Amino acid sequence: MKNNKFAQTGASSRSINIKTATLSLLFGLFLVPIVVACPAQAIEPQSANSNYAQGLAEGPGIWVNMWNHPKDNLEQYCLKLHNHGVSNIFLQTSRSNTPALADTENVGKIIEACHKYKIHVLAWSFATLANPQADAQKLIDACSFRTPQGDGFDGLAANLEQDLSYGKVEAYSKQLRQTLGDKFPMVAVVYSPLNKAPQVARTPWKLLDKYYDVIAPMAYWNSKYTKLHAHNYTLDTVKKVRELCERPDVDVHVIGDGMKTHQADILDFMKACKDTSATSASLYPFHQMTEEQFLCLGKYSEYFPANNKHRLNSLKYLISQGHVQTKSEDGKSLDPAKPVSKGQFYKWITHEGLNQKHQSAITCHNVLKSLNLIDQAENLNEPISKREAHQITTKVIALKKQSQKKSLTNWFVPPAQASTFPNVNHQGGEAANYFDIGELILHASH
Repeated sequence: MKNNKFAQTGASSRSINIKTATLSLLFGLFLVPIVVACPAQAIEPQSANSNYAQGLAEGPGIWVNMWNHPKDNLEQYCLKLHNHGVSNIFLQTSRSNTPALADTENVGKIIEACHKYKIHVLAWSFATLANPQADAQKLIDACSFRTPQGDGFDGLAANLEQDLSYGKVEAYSKQLRQTLGDKFPMVAVVYSPLNKAPQVARTPWKLLDKYYDVIAPMAYWNSKYTKLHAHNYTLDTVKKVRELCERPDVDVHVIGDGMKTHQADILDFMKACKDTSATSASLYPFHQMTEEQFLCLGKYSEYFPANNKHRLNSLKYLISQGHVQTKSEDGKSLDPAKPVSKGQFYKWITHEGLNQKHQSAITCHNVLKSLNLIDQAENLNEPISKREAHQITTKVIALKKQSQKKSLTNWFVPPAQASTFPNVNHQGGEAANYFDIGELILHASH
């Protein structure tokens, strides 16, 4: 990845069972067998620690260039990463003009040391795409690598920023996906769509979304040509990526500017990730991470929920059930970070939590009121707060359990215990967005 010199201010083909995937993420039930990679079969990520999901781990990441691989005191290096909450290392394995994996012995030691601390290691390669097939094979060879303990990379990150012509990107990406298999985690690393480099306009966003599990825009605000605000640039980057992919539930991992940046900007960057509900984030440093940058990453949990993958799959579930339309009537893409109205929430919780299908928000409001789940007249168009949505969901689940015990079949007959729910003042508090609500709805539906 290069420094951003042109910045300005301004898998649909791989269907999954959303509920199953979400529960797997919740409980971490991935047991990955050790396999011997060969060109004729899919390659699976390998780790001696098989009690966490493959791909990107929950938590922040850092990027390491080929010339900066840690070599000495790997135990202390990984302990430092662990103590600052770093969960992912993107380790460069090649460029188009280098072997697929230089210094294999040291790379193996890095992978095993990181896995000991449950830090995921993803191989990344800078591809010029002058020869897409050869570039793809370099990453495939790196992902086939196994340490003496049988460990391997937890995924890959394909750095695409030089030639973004549709045909070359497709040839490269298709070879990776077909050879590595549908289950191998793949991240597409590209410029922010706000970048003014001429090749950025050619970025095939929907093609990337087809082949890659995660889209990782480089939101580098430290431009020498114009003054950029870390928060605004990051916020607009995430929104634009979703818009260009035409999918509000695309998994967006934002790569932050670590090139001589300091705490104020980095925290603004992470706040923007929170405000737009980006799934995860990392820093690309100038040669080495600074102590100040490590301290910033240590605050990651203040900006990112601990279960962002689950929240993303919850939104996917809402969309799969037809509750959420990805585009409005005027053709604009849904911004999933926007607040959800009370009327929308009442419809979804009545449908998923109480198994009552009604088209009208008013009818659903009356159903909830008749069951003493809400206790006052509402403006159905105003945003629902996280507090109110959580409390109503809790009541619905409790009512559901009571009714199941009594074998009640008519939800419109409230049990006697319904009146014992405490009346709570729901006014005020932070508004709930589509990720917040999706998480509650999926919980209520189970």
